[in-house]
Amino acid sequence: GNYPTRKKQLANYGFECSCPKCVRDKSSQMGNSRTDILPGISCVEISATDEEDLFGEDDQSETSGDDIKHTNAINPGATKLMELEILLNRTFANSYFGKVPICISAAVYSVANQLGTHLLRDFQSLEGDKTSSAKSLVTLLRHALHASRERDTHTYFEAALQGEKLAMSILHKFKCWPSSTFREAHRFFSVLLALAFADYGQMLPALRTLDKAAIFGLSRGLIEALLRHALHASRERDTHTYFEAALQGEKLAMSILHKFKCWPSSTFREAHRFFSVLLALAFADYGQMLPALRTLDKAAIFGLSRGLIEGLYRYVELHSSSISSVCDTSLTQRIVLDYSSYEMRSLVLKEGLSKPIRYPTSEVDRIPNNLRGYEALAIRDFATKWKALEKWRNLDYFAETLGNRIVPIEHGGMMDKNGMREELMTFRNFVLWHLEPSASRVVFPLDTLSTALNSTPVDIAYLAQHQLFDQIELLLDDIDPAPSSICCESRPKHLNAWIGTGGTRTPLHFDSYDNLLVQLVGCKYVRLYDKSETENLYVIREGASYANQGNMSAVDCEKEDISCHPLVKKAHYTEVVLFPGDALYIPSQTW
Repeated sequence: GNYPTRKKQLANYGFECSCPKCVRDKSSQMGNSRTDILPGISCVEISATDEEDLFGEDDQSETSGDDIKHTNAINPGATKLMELEILLNRTFANSYFGKVPICISAAVYSVANQLGTHLLRDFQSLEGDKTSSAKSLVTLLRHALHASRERDTHTYFEAALQGEKLAMSILHKFKCWPSSTFREAHRFFSVLLALAFADYGQMLPALRTLDKAAIFGLSRGLIEALLRHALHASRERDTHTYFEAALQGEKLAMSILHKFKCWPSSTFREAHRFFSVLLALAFADYGQMLPALRTLDKAAIFGLSRGLIEGLYRYVELHSSSISSVCDTSLTQRIVLDYSSYEMRSLVLKEGLSKPIRYPTSEVDRIPNNLRGYEALAIRDFATKWKALEKWRNLDYFAETLGNRIVPIEHGGMMDKNGMREELMTFRNFVLWHLEPSASRVVFPLDTLSTALNSTPVDIAYLAQHQLFDQIELLLDDIDPAPSSICCESRPKHLNAWIGTGGTRTPLHFDSYDNLLVQLVGCKYVRLYDKSETENLYVIREGASYANQGNMSAVDCEKEDISCHPLVKKAHYTEVVLFPGDALYIPSQTW
């Protein structure tokens, strides 16, 4: 009774039944004993007893021992295999050159219908110049939406093709989308266009259309689907399911970041944090503590507050500590030189500076009761009792204790010609690839920052302004995060770390809050301009991505170009070299 229904369902998907009954029926209708299912391939009838004897085993009633009957008849097993091959060939042909299966196209139609309905409403709210640009798009949108509801592939293909081209021409004309609605319209047309291409068997154009749409953010829908999937699985405590969804979601979010060089919006960053937390929990449940720790570290770098998952963070850190403490024999006790000694201080002041210090910053040996009344002030021997001064000179400490932690590293400088490149890497690789080679050099002269004395250039790498103490609380034991002599009853609002090779530098800028810079290992030259000198410092106000902040200067202190910046000659500055244990108070607005 189900035979006609089954035959009709197969026909809906573009398949043709190849069972013996259908073959016989079609053969009798055509008046032939053989039926060509595909060009050049024939199907041979087989009986019910043949179907049971799948591999054509010998019948013992006809043959025995060495008495084998030779016959020209086709082996039933070979016939069955030929029939299966024909069915696979037909499946292959319809999958690649036939219509898209209903289960897939129905889902696409649903997405297109929702997106198109929202777009018509959004375009009605546009005003001004955007309205004229949108008129043609709206006409095509209505045309394509109606045709897709009617499943009229040819009509919505033409409308979607024109709509996608028109949306791209608007992008090229304005150098950006006039509004997010235009970008959404491009996605709508791209989805329908790709479906039509696939229905016509044009898979490469379909793939290219989808790729172009993904570049402009079509992956947002996939992220939403993964979010729902992971959220539902986590509520059901289905570790395996939310692990897979979170793994895919985290990778997708990171691929979007790499593609656009930034998050398209804060929502994508939040999605990455969500996936990271679930992924870390699943890793920990499976006993994979190091992957769990690295996942949490990456999320923390992108802004996840450790306090939200303090319990999970501490648990993973505790159980991964024994795995992390693996000494790299390649380091062999690399110790950074002690620049606090008189000999090293003299060498740095002689060989490290391009010219002697002429306008020294005010210095004190004792900490004042209140720093707020002071201008920039150097405090000598401020942190001589901190454990970090001696402990952090040993690079093995970082490689062994923190080797598997993920940290953000900057290569190059913000103001460099080639710009700055950021990379996530383990602390162990940061030590091995950058800090350890740099530690073999004694002085990095200011006039040749990338070249050490009597040596070859080294790659400049910087862990800069990172909330390392929030990410790795163990390091708080090595410093005094809120010295009572300075902070009184209040604690610092931000606690950041800077760790880098020799030759790292920060462009001339100012902060909107007071700073206390404490030098722990190595030494640093600092130049300071009072906020009253701002008009002489050529503030960058356009062109660069950081221009809107209005706190960056175009002046290069190491290579001053008076011909380009003549007013800088009028600007008065002070300068200081900080050695291990020294601190520098920098009031807000000070360059």
